[in-house]
Amino acid sequence: MRKKFLLIMAAFILSLVFADNIKADYQIKEGGVFYGDTEKIDEADAASFKMLDREYATDKNYVYFRANVITGADPATFTRMQLPYSKDKNAVYYYETAVSYADPGSFIKLNNIYAKDKINAYYKSNAIINSDPVTFTVLLDNQYAKDKNNYYHDGEIISSETELRTAKSKDPEITSNVFVEKLKGKILLQVEQNGEAWYVHPGQRMRYYLGTPQDAFNIMKNFGIGMSNNDFKKIPLADMNLSNAADSDQDGLSDQVEAAFGTDKYNRDTDNDGFNDKEEILSGYDPNGKTKLGIDLKFVAGRKGFIYIQADQNGESWYINPDDSKRYFLGRPQDAFNVMRRLGLGITDENLNKIVENK
Repeated sequence: MRKKFLLIMAAFILSLVFADNIKADYQIKEGGVFYGDTEKIDEADAASFKMLDREYATDKNYVYFRANVITGADPATFTRMQLPYSKDKNAVYYYETAVSYADPGSFIKLNNIYAKDKINAYYKSNAIINSDPVTFTVLLDNQYAKDKNNYYHDGEIISSETELRTAKSKDPEITSNVFVEKLKGKILLQVEQNGEAWYVHPGQRMRYYLGTPQDAFNIMKNFGIGMSNNDFKKIPLADMNLSNAADSDQDGLSDQVEAAFGTDKYNRDTDNDGFNDKEEILSGYDPNGKTKLGIDLKFVAGRKGFIYIQADQNGESWYINPDDSKRYFLGRPQDAFNVMRRLGLGITDENLNKIVENK
């Protein structure tokens, strides 16, 4: 009974935290645009102003990060990546600062401070000159990275022997752990304690505590990787968390899920082919047309255990389960909570301690 009560309370707190995190920071009032209650954006055109999320907005003239104009950004082609990066047809931006020499077409975020494209690796908004982007990778500590030529700390080449030893101690190729390899990308539950949950990041091979609602929200926000709708279609959909919220047309897909797929939330059969939207999606067919979604398990193979965000839609989050290669909807905190509890793998304290904790 006590365990059931704790689960209910955790879900309730999670919903409150999520509600606080989606409130709008931009306001249009008194004929002007404000960031927050009092910070007026003098350059903003209220008639064409469009909020992209809590951090970004555009109008017919400018792109904004919070209350600041992103100098030179093109509002017509501007798109969010994952914080702290965004891009348009000409450039990539770290918060509101243009990233030196970056190529928008091939640019990818590695973590909150490192990124790379076909030309360079980058530390925040600065190119790491003479770095090798093909082999550049982040190490177990997010501040450290390496390529085939050098180790880096905070974007600078490491020359000190002492710091070089520190960097190598964080290199998974040197400190390989076969046990961790088997668990990367999975959610673990401490069976000898109180069922504490941990997420093993598949790239870093480190575990992150999911103890509070805010911890879980931060994992989704900070580790989510942008992915296009076309690539999402290659990943099979799991029949879980699909109808846990309002479902206007009662087709088994919540309005949130319908938004993620671009279907009509008021029409059970968006493409009018005789099959409802949920049946089509779970069968591998496009609910917006008469073609298959193009499931590609080879594509999925290298993405298991990661969290991806729909860059072409409204930033919906999905978790790719390493065990079944399917994607699970993380639309609401309760959805993420369900995934954590139902997909979690029990682990002993002894085995959990074999995985480095990122604090």
